[in-house]
Amino acid sequence: MTNRTVLAIGCLLAALALITVSSAFEPQAAPRWDDPNAIEVTRARIEIKDSDTVEISVDIPGTITSLAPEAKGGVVQEGQVVVELDSRLVEAQLEEARLKANSTVLIDFADVALQDAELKLSSKMATNARTKEKRGVELYTPDEISQLKLDVVKATAELAKAKEDKTAAELALKTKETELAQYKRTATKSGIVTEMHKKSIGSAVRQGDPVMTIVNLARVTAVCVLDMSFEDRVNIGDTVLIRRTRRSGQTAGSGGSRANQLTSVAPQTAPAEEIFVGKVTFINPVKTPDKDNSFEIEAEIENKSTGPGKFLLRKGSFVEAVVISRP
Repeated sequence: MTNRTVLAIGCLLAALALITVSSAFEPQAAPRWDDPNAIEVTRARIEIKDSDTVEISVDIPGTITSLAPEAKGGVVQEGQVVVELDSRLVEAQLEEARLKANSTVLIDFADVALQDAELKLSSKMATNARTKEKRGVELYTPDEISQLKLDVVKATAELAKAKEDKTAAELALKTKETELAQYKRTATKSGIVTEMHKKSIGSAVRQGDPVMTIVNLARVTAVCVLDMSFEDRVNIGDTVLIRRTRRSGQTAGSGGSRANQLTSVAPQTAPAEEIFVGKVTFINPVKTPDKDNSFEIEAEIENKSTGPGKFLLRKGSFVEAVVISRP
């Protein structure tokens, strides 16, 4: 093989490698509604998962002193304090518990008393030792020495009790801090307040009473019905495209089957309507109970906000969908 041939082969391999690397870093094309692998969805509806609906209730009875927000439609953020109850009494009790927990007066007093008892005992025992050595007799009687020893024991017990009392006061402080925390409720999810349960500032509530309901619309679920002929083509993780529609006819009757209550794709799509992208998260193993030969899938859809408390997709939105089946 000549040097020219080796050089030509090397250049060819380098070019192929460059093409491969370039294609690997090319951005993936966005899924299209008219994708050749698109599967038509017969009917579709938007639902909100129970996990995205939070009912805020109170753990203790009391009187509402603060609500944020105070009415339906308000927007809350995760971790935000949304309900506060009148906590003046427990706050006073907490301050008392804090003073006791931080005080060392009783421990200091007991410590001084113990040192004094030990000093008296050691001093008189030393005196007895000196007098016995010089005169052959002890100045203090055995009963007096026994009493001094008993005083030391009592002082030791008092010091131990003072330390235990301080530990108990510190535990009582933590208990009061925990109790005070029950007078405030925070939002566990960001979302929109959809119900106030007839509660307002000044309302009396009992333990367990619901105060407000928060719904997170940042992600919604699209429930789609497909013909059974597509069953083998749909898989978990497939892309689902959703777009809103304009209704031109009647919705499915409320007395029909679950599948019949889904919104039909018959309505025409609104011009220049935005397309929402999601992934198949669930394929129902049970055939739909209606007469047509179909099955249901669920897809998690990233919603779009158009302002505070307003999203394009909501429960009951009229939508149509296609599933992009992976080849």
